[in-house]
Amino acid sequence: MPAPSAQFNWSPSITNYSQSLVSPDITGMGSPGLNLQYDIYLSNYGTTTLEEFAVEIWDGSTWDRLAYYNNANGDIPWTSETKNIDSYTFSTFKVRFRAYGQDSYNINNWNVDNIRVVGTAKAGKELLGYDVYLDNIQIGFTTDTTYQIPHNLCTYGQQYEACVDAAYDCGISERSCYTFTAHYLPAPRNLQASAVQDAAYLTWEHPVMGSKLVVDNIVARSNMPDPRPNTVRW
Repeated sequence: MPAPSAQFNWSPSITNYSQSLVSPDITGMGSPGLNLQYDIYLSNYGTTTLEEFAVEIWDGSTWDRLAYYNNANGDIPWTSETKNIDSYTFSTFKVRFRAYGQDSYNINNWNVDNIRVVGTAKAGKELLGYDVYLDNIQIGFTTDTTYQIPHNLCTYGQQYEACVDAAYDCGISERSCYTFTAHYLPAPRNLQASAVQDAAYLTWEHPVMGSKLVVDNIVARSNMPDPRPNTVRW
């Protein structure tokens, strides 16, 4: 495989090492299939220590292993690999190529090249789930037949178009759409009570009304109101 390629080599010699080539965030676009493709090569020097190489994917909390290689059997010729990552087709993820081991002196170099994440079509018609859209922007994916749109995506009194399509192995269906007006009224937040003699003094915060709420003329309270009239008793 001709240059250039990404390379981890033995020099300077280091022990008990772990070094990685890490991708930026990659967002799946809902393709029926998704594969990670790459070419890998090892030029080995000795086998007195175990020198290793892992291909891993970040699921949001953990690096999961997709492939593993080592120098126990010497050189690895240029090899093209394809790893199935269908479960990440609706996710944001990273991939990394990690060289690690006991003593880098016992290899010459690891190389990786032609790294690609490739969406694929499939022949089957198995239903995978449903894509949910709000005003033509995908906001979710579900395998159920219900979905609650988060209240912070809607503003009271505004009109929206919600759409759903079915995701199959072989592609995406046409969308089914519905136009609605948001009538959700959020409640006050963080209600608290303080005992004042034989009454209760209640405080709360303004409700969150989506992204367009503007509250003007907020003035800090300088004194406590008289709790006796119109009090809540216990």
